[in-house]
Amino acid sequence: MAANVISGCAIIFGGKTRKGNWIEVGSMLGEVAEIYLRATKVRTRDNIESLVTNPDIISSTMVNYSLFSPLIHMELPVGVSYKSDPRQVRSKFYFVMFEELARSGIEIPFSQRDIQTHSKAEPV
Repeated sequence: MAANVISGCAIIFGGKTRKGNWIEVGSMLGEVAEIYLRATKVRTRDNIESLVTNPDIISSTMVNYSLFSPLIHMELPVGVSYKSDPRQVRSKFYFVMFEELARSGIEIPFSQRDIQTHSKAEPV
């Protein structure tokens, strides 16, 4: 219990983690909702709140995505067909990239499986 309180003080007064920061501890990514003396409440993007004991935060590798800036990058992969019109898919970047690749004659590879069938030869 003493380790929890000491770790909590280190987090609260250390200035490296604040309420509202987006952090990653182990496999958990979320926003710091509250910092208590014994644990820190982290809310994931799925709105699930978890209590992470402060010694776990102190002793683990923690990534603070918003320590110096409130703007953070979140990756959200979305897959669409290669035949989709890039103007209707998402952003100008994708459109420009698609146009430049097409202009250069570069095709985007995609998984393809060729199946060949052979009939068994009948005896003559």
